Amino acid sequence: MSNVEMAHSLLIQHHDMAQNESFSKRSERLALRILRFYRLLRRRTDVPPYLADQLLRAGTSIGANLQEAVSAYSRKELAARQSVALRESRECRFWLFLVGQDQPQTSAEVSELSEECSQFVAMLTTSVRKLKAKRKKKTDNETEDGETIGGEVVGP
Repeated sequence: MSNVEMAHSLLIQHHDMAQNESFSKRSERLALRILRFYRLLRRRTDVPPYLADQLLRAGTSIGANLQEAVSAYSRKELAARQSVALRESRECRFWLFLVGQDQPQTSAEVSELSEECSQFVAMLTTSVRKLKAKRKKKTDNETEDGETIGGEVVGP
């Protein structure tokens, strides 16, 4: 691998790590907001406990999976963890929709939380697609004799 290619690879890895850190921090804030909203729902509304519990699980699972993604040892694992966080973001948005329909007095908070979940869906969809595309490209460039990187065959 040439020095330019190595530098480019390191920049991509640094960018990916910085992106994951921002996902993580943002998901921590969302999880705390979901936790506070959950407590409010349980104290001040008649939302079925099961629905509130599902909202709490999905909303806090986003951050838990993104924390796991930070320590991923491969792009494949990173994509897998982010895919789970993506599914949890969609699920959280669904539970918020139900709460908002059932409890109109919560519409302001539901709207804000739903918007944040939608942003996670958008960011994670893009990230997972890019990670999977990079993996596919890498797989397509592999040869029997070694791995092809930037037109150079590396390996035995």
